[in-house]
Amino acid sequence: MLFTVLVVVSGFAHEVGIDSRQFAQQYMLRTWDIDNAFPFVAVTCMAQTPDGYLWVGSFSGLTRFNGIRFSPDHEVVTPEFRDVMVLELLADPDGVLWVGTNNGIFRRQGEKWRHYGDDEGVPKGLVAGLARDSHGRLFAMVGQKLLRLNGDRFEIWLPQPPDANNQKPWSLLVDADDQIWLMADRNLAYFTDESWHSFSPEEWGKGELVVQGFAAAKTGGIWVAVLCASVDGTTVNGCKPSSGRLTITRKQ
Repeated sequence: MLFTVLVVVSGFAHEVGIDSRQFAQQYMLRTWDIDNAFPFVAVTCMAQTPDGYLWVGSFSGLTRFNGIRFSPDHEVVTPEFRDVMVLELLADPDGVLWVGTNNGIFRRQGEKWRHYGDDEGVPKGLVAGLARDSHGRLFAMVGQKLLRLNGDRFEIWLPQPPDANNQKPWSLLVDADDQIWLMADRNLAYFTDESWHSFSPEEWGKGELVVQGFAAAKTGGIWVAVLCASVDGTTVNGCKPSSGRLTITRKQ
């Protein structure tokens, strides 16, 4: 059986990066797993709220870490929250924690929880993406639907993304320029000029690749991580599929 180990890295970083040869001197590493009080066997997401707490989501629920111990879920969540899969976490600058699950969206403000479900405009499905733009607007990706919070309700914000029949949920990102991006398997799409524009890694001249992750760049644009996808063992631009190597590409 494959178990997850949570690794917490603390120390300091430089804008130009860290010399791997000096990593041990510049960082401290400590690990937690199910043998020493970590409550889950798999981690789906993490977020840190402004009060310093680290929140960790899993297919089995949610826990909070204060730097010393992980709190059992009954100490930190509302009763209706239990027995849900936590798929996405977003901590906003106001101290609000947003939680995407297989049963709607939860908001934690202070010690109070609120659930957003069908009555609040959140359709049934997996909440695979949560993002906030520079104006404080909250967006959520539920299945193939992109929603925006308007007052106390969510509403469908944009038309369905390309390849909407794809069963894999889309991940959601808002970059530094408030551009909305979606990612799913071999697809990467952004919204501009009132329509979606999509492209695949093959269009970047990188061969047969799968989009694995993305993140906003501070200077604009995004970073995209792609993985070799061929199954015949051939090399794609120097990257063997069996190696699991990630190629990082910046898209401006």
